[in-house]
Amino acid sequence: MTERVRIITEQALALPADERERLCEALLMSLQGSATEEDEAALREEIERRREAYKAGELSARPFEDILQERLAK
Repeated sequence: MTERVRIITEQALALPADERERLCEALLMSLQGSATEEDEAALREEIERRREAYKAGELSARPFEDILQERLAK
């Protein structure tokens, strides 16, 4: 990980949860390349479906920081 990415990551992790969520969506969308509007709408629907399932206790979650540390350790 470059110093620049480390700094950006630290800043991103310091954001409130709703802003981190929007940032994740934007980053994911940027990786989609030439995603169509239908693709983007489907992704937003999936994100909302998973969020609601989590709130209802139907999905478990792990802290993003734990996942990030595991990925960075590889």
